[in-house]
Amino acid sequence: MTDSVFVDVLDRCDSTQAEVHRRLDAAPAGRDAIAVSANHQSAGQGREGRSWVEPADGPALLVSIGVPGPLPISILQDLPRHVGGVVRRELCAAAPVSIERLGWKEPNDLIDEASGAKVGGIVVDARTNGDVVDRLVVGIGANVGGLPFRTEDGRQATSLVAMSWGEPEIDLGAVRIAVAARVVQLLREGPVDQASRATVTA
Repeated sequence: MTDSVFVDVLDRCDSTQAEVHRRLDAAPAGRDAIAVSANHQSAGQGREGRSWVEPADGPALLVSIGVPGPLPISILQDLPRHVGGVVRRELCAAAPVSIERLGWKEPNDLIDEASGAKVGGIVVDARTNGDVVDRLVVGIGANVGGLPFRTEDGRQATSLVAMSWGEPEIDLGAVRIAVAARVVQLLREGPVDQASRATVTA
């Protein structure tokens, strides 16, 4: 079975995570996955209520994918790491950065293994009812361009461009589509059974 997802790309919004929740609230019963991306966020959301700040001088991958339930509660086990694996593979396929260099740090960070600087993060919002997930929204933020900078909490952050010592031609639109496709597939099928491919349009 093939999933089909439309990725709505906004110029700016408060938060792609909040926007997906609003759209799911307004969606009719039986609505399939919703994916929203933005070029800029004014109130990006991180883990545990922290803010997410994109690079001031470069583009970022900002996308949230929401899936209505019911889903098994087991989907939440190690979900940030599984989503992080999807994002790492797609970013490294699009940029001259190796999968070994773009690493993973628990519980939800993409990092530059050479410097320890943060490159991106994954946030998971789940509404549960017993052993069922009624709604699942996954937010992804990754610094594609821009110089290294410090986050609001003082952590060092960097970007794919800075890691590759140049200005690689990264097709951000293609990365959005590929990431959304893989994440929808992951949420629908789980991290093991991913035989089919999702079809995504933007």
